[in-house]
Amino acid sequence: MPPGAAAGPAQPSATRGPTVAIATAQGIALAGAAAIVGLGNVLDVDVGLVALAALLGWLIAASLAGTRPTLVPRARQALAVLIASEAVLAGQLGLWLLARAQGGVLDPLTYLGEVFGIVVPLQFGVAIAAAWWTSR
Repeated sequence: MPPGAAAGPAQPSATRGPTVAIATAQGIALAGAAAIVGLGNVLDVDVGLVALAALLGWLIAASLAGTRPTLVPRARQALAVLIASEAVLAGQLGLWLLARAQGGVLDPLTYLGEVFGIVVPLQFGVAIAAAWWTSR
């Protein structure tokens, strides 16, 4: 051991590569979309979907922290917002597809508007806000 080196385990790097961070964010988005479908259709939860969307936005943006050395802050924010929006959109389309499979006949916008109403735009709003704020 060199004379000035401290004893103890090596400290892991605080950053990960951007590919790993983006893949992690996409995985969180996919799991979040499945959670939206599960809570919204199977458990018939409405307002809890807004809290879930906020959590998704936060988790997605936090997972992108590993891109700090490579991506400028605005690009990281845009990516977080895009992936969070993608998660909510995939969840909403999943809700509609499951309703169709159960015999529904409405188009996606009509179905989501009649069944969930204001909850759908609120989900997008809080997911985007949480992703933007966390990735600053």
